[in-house]
Amino acid sequence: MQHGPLQTTRLRLLPVTEADPGAIAAAIGDLDVSRWLTRVPYPYALEDAVTFQDRAAEGGWPIWAIHDAEGLAGVMGIESELGYWFARRAWGRGYATEAGEAVLDRYFRNPEAEPVGSSYFVENARSRNVLQKLGFSPINAPTPATPLSTGVEVMVQGMVLTPEQWHTTRPWVVETPRLRLKPLTPGDAPRLAEIGGLPKIARNLFVVTSPWPVAEARAWIEAGRWRGRPGFRFGICTKEGDLIGAAAIGNDTLHTAYFLDPAHWGKGLVTEAMAGLIEATFARFPNLTELRAEHFDDNPASGTLLRKLGFKEAGRGTAHSAARLEPAPIILYRLDRPSLRAHE
Repeated sequence: MQHGPLQTTRLRLLPVTEADPGAIAAAIGDLDVSRWLTRVPYPYALEDAVTFQDRAAEGGWPIWAIHDAEGLAGVMGIESELGYWFARRAWGRGYATEAGEAVLDRYFRNPEAEPVGSSYFVENARSRNVLQKLGFSPINAPTPATPLSTGVEVMVQGMVLTPEQWHTTRPWVVETPRLRLKPLTPGDAPRLAEIGGLPKIARNLFVVTSPWPVAEARAWIEAGRWRGRPGFRFGICTKEGDLIGAAAIGNDTLHTAYFLDPAHWGKGLVTEAMAGLIEATFARFPNLTELRAEHFDDNPASGTLLRKLGFKEAGRGTAHSAARLEPAPIILYRLDRPSLRAHE
């Protein structure tokens, strides 16, 4: 997980440095703070904070010092699970949720991110509410634990947040001057089937029939549901929210695909949509090196579009379309990251 500064509306999250132990010791040295943490002793000395800072500096796990306009407000990090605490003065301001959104967004931007755990003392309703707002769900029954600060046994509720949960509740949206591209939902299937099933659309796609049954469109949406990694299918919408097409980035071979309601052809909307999506995809996935595309030879307009986007011809072949009777010639294209930058 990348461990750099994060900025929210009210907070700056910075890696813990040698300047922080004094403020950390003063804040967490308050028993009203440390009593809600399992592994924090009380009293909490400056030496404890220095040891904590040294461990954080080793770089084995991401941890941030959270600052507001008044100084250090708390600490948050992900080691084996999401952990955090806030100075008493910062309670009741929504800081934990605000910081948690930023940290978890950074964490789940990794397409290989695993589920992340957390926990709260059953008596700590504030922490429970924070984790629920962030999307965590309880796992198993509460278990006993004894905080170092009090030595009194408490019950702790384990929680978990999966990538699926995170990306479902916080979908990625790509904005362009005239359009909004966002994850498709099952409710989009009737409109999508109407557009994609048009003969002049379906014959230039590969798995779409004409007409296209709503059930098949719904299955197509589910197969490309946004999961935080390539292999997604987005709806192309107007700013008013009308669905007018779809755009996709495949997973294995990273092929692009797209189609648009013919009523909106001739306005440059497909170029705008795909340019925005491709640029955003390369930015979101820094390890992505190239995208591929293809079009049927008798669909030269698609070739013109791909070349506008910076794709270069990479070969020729044949392919099947569910809306064609016979295999047909196709032209293959490739766009790599350097070519995108040069094209920009």
